[in-house]
Amino acid sequence: MYWRIGPRYRDRSREDNRRDLRDLAASMGPLADKTAARAEADYAEPDDLYVARVREQHETYMQVSGPPGAHDYRYPAHLTGPAAADYPPPPEAQAGGGIEPGA
Repeated sequence: MYWRIGPRYRDRSREDNRRDLRDLAASMGPLADKTAARAEADYAEPDDLYVARVREQHETYMQVSGPPGAHDYRYPAHLTGPAAADYPPPPEAQAGGGIEPGA
């Protein structure tokens, strides 16, 4: 069933609409199960391994697609390891600070 093809919802018999909605709901179960399993697998990676992997991907991105001269980019050393916890976080964006469109 593809809901945009054929008669409008209100023009169809009530029984046809109920059947199609039940079929649609039944088809969502396996998709929801697969999505939940994928989300659990994504979050199963320990944080330190995830951060190292994403940091390496960022370095590669910057080396390949970054600004001119970034071919030897390395993630800043002061933002890695235990000392990174001592580094202050970036300032919070202020409402109406000129970054948002129309500000």
